[in-house]
Amino acid sequence: MGVLAGLVLFTFAIAILANTFSPDSENAQDPLVQMQLKERLMPIGKSRIAQ
Repeated sequence: MGVLAGLVLFTFAIAILANTFSPDSENAQDPLVQMQLKERLMPIGKSRIAQ
């Protein structure tokens, strides 16, 4: 039981550390980043066709 509790606490500690050190989403408002993201998420067939 103690090992399971330790693993659960370790999981929560990892999650908290990941949220602490993750980059902020300030780049999400940048128009260039938005355009690149839109191109990456576009279906393959649409991105390869000349317009």
